[in-house]
Amino acid sequence: MDSMDYSDKWLGIAGGGFSGSAIIGGSVYQLTMWNMGGDPVPVQALITGGRIGVSLQVDAGHAVCLLTGVKNLRVQSKVESSGIDWGLSVGAKIDSLLKGSGELVKLAAKGGNWAGQEAAKAIVQKEMGDLDIFSKTKADFVLIPTPASVGIGAGLWYEWQTMRPVGGDQTWRYLKPKWRVTSNAGRLLLRMTDIPEPDGTPIVLRVLFDRFGPDTTAIWSSSQPHRSLRSGNPNILGYVYGGKLYPSQRAVGDLDDGIDLSERVQIGSVTGWGGNRSSEIMVDRTVGVSIAVSENRYGDVTYANNTFRWRSNNYIKVRFNSQGSPVGAEDRYWIQ
Repeated sequence: MDSMDYSDKWLGIAGGGFSGSAIIGGSVYQLTMWNMGGDPVPVQALITGGRIGVSLQVDAGHAVCLLTGVKNLRVQSKVESSGIDWGLSVGAKIDSLLKGSGELVKLAAKGGNWAGQEAAKAIVQKEMGDLDIFSKTKADFVLIPTPASVGIGAGLWYEWQTMRPVGGDQTWRYLKPKWRVTSNAGRLLLRMTDIPEPDGTPIVLRVLFDRFGPDTTAIWSSSQPHRSLRSGNPNILGYVYGGKLYPSQRAVGDLDDGIDLSERVQIGSVTGWGGNRSSEIMVDRTVGVSIAVSENRYGDVTYANNTFRWRSNNYIKVRFNSQGSPVGAEDRYWIQ
C-alpha cells in the first residue's frame, strides 16, 4: 500500500507544447504546477537560473519539474535548488529517469490534474528512488530531462535555480503584460493579457498622457456632474483572472475581459514627480496614451509617475469628446 504523502509534492512541465513558456533566452521558465495530493487548482510559477536548457522552439516537453516539501506553493516566497549533476549523480539510472519523465509528459498532455493520477504517483516514487531524494525534508525541486529534450540536444539541468509562484514584484521583473484598447458595442475597453498575478488579484492601473518631459497621469470621475478635482481618482481598479484584466471579481465566464474607459470622465491630471494635481482636461482632443500598474496594490492616490511596478513603453492615440470621455482609439493589437 502506498504510504507516501503527496500533499507536499507538485509536478509541472517546463518547455514548449504546454502552458509553460521560455522567456529571456531560456533563462526563465513559466510553468503550471499541479499538486499530487488532490488540490485541484494549479499554481503558476517561474523558474529562473543561469542556464536551464536550449533548443526551446520545438513542440515537446523539455523537462519534468518535481517539487517536494511544499504544502502550499501559493504562499511560498521562493524555493532554491542546486539541481543535479546528471553525469556524476545519476549515471546508469538516466535511462530509467528518461523513461519515467517521458511517461509523465504523456499524462500531462491529456490535461486536467494529471499529477494527482495514480499512474503519476507510481512514476514519481520510482523517479525519487533513482534520484535518492526520499530523505529530503526541506523544500526542493529538480528538473528531469525528457527523451524529447535529450534527443534535440537540449542539455542537462544542473545549475542553481530558483522557483517562485507567479505574483508580486519578483515576477513583474520577468513577465511583462500586453495591452490594447478596443471598441465593442459603443464601449471603449482597456484590455490586458499575460498579467503575472494569480486569479482574483486586484491591480491598480493608471492612464498616462504623452508629454514632453514626465508624462502626466489622468484623474477620473465616474460621471460628468461630479467634476471636482479633489474628488477625482487616478486609479482604475481591476482584477486578474487567467492573466486577463476584468472590472470586478466574478465567476468564470460571467463578464467579458476589459475595463470600460468610456464610462469615465477625465477631470484633471497628476503632474510632475511630486503628485501635484492639475485641472488640465482632454476635451475634443486626440492624445498619446500609455498605461502603468501602480506599485501600491490598493492605489494610494498620492503615488506619482516614478512609483509603478510596471509601465508600458508604448503609446496609442486616444480621442476624447467634448465631455472629456474617451470615445475612440487606434487598435495596435497587443503591445507591451
